[in-house]
Amino acid sequence: MYLKYEGLNPTGSFKDRGMTMAISKAKEAGKEAVICASTG
Repeated sequence: MYLKYEGLNPTGSFKDRGMTMAISKAKEAGKEAVICASTG
């Protein structure tokens, strides 16, 4: 088992990995815009 502390990402946010996947999938689907709600 491997663990990674997501808070050590370059931006300090654990949300980065999920958003990277969401943007990649939107791009694959041919989307030109993405809307994201965030609590900060």
